[in-house]
Amino acid sequence: MSRVSGRRAGRPTTTSREAILNAAVNLLLEGGETALSFRKLAERLGLSAPSLYTYFPNKQALLLALSESALQLKSEPDMAQGAHIALGKMLDDLRSRLLEKQHLMFLFNVAMPLEQMLQLIEDIADIIESTGIERGEALRHGQSLLWMVLGFVIF
Repeated sequence: MSRVSGRRAGRPTTTSREAILNAAVNLLLEGGETALSFRKLAERLGLSAPSLYTYFPNKQALLLALSESALQLKSEPDMAQGAHIALGKMLDDLRSRLLEKQHLMFLFNVAMPLEQMLQLIEDIADIIESTGIERGEALRHGQSLLWMVLGFVIF
């Protein structure tokens, strides 16, 4: 029976999803996407490769989780300040978050976090709609603003 760090192979550990994502980011920084495998990730964490399947069913799911992490906002918009200020702060927060995770932007070509991007468009549109702009127009503006922020970070 093979052992990794005194554990039986394949047994889930108390390693957190966040620890796995952080180790995956480090592997990506060191050698790009080709350096990221479940085997290498498990070695880095002192786990067996099968135990990682407890958290991610495959590499694509891991890559998607990494790209989603770049789009997570730090806080909810404060509408009490007014829509324009709330929207500005939300977009600044998103831009700041993406710049912090700029090294992960290449993942958008591999694992597009579509559901999360659609939710961001909805969130932006909610703020715009609160100013009296029709929903369809607010969604178009939300999409444009999201792409502008992404473009600013990528280019």
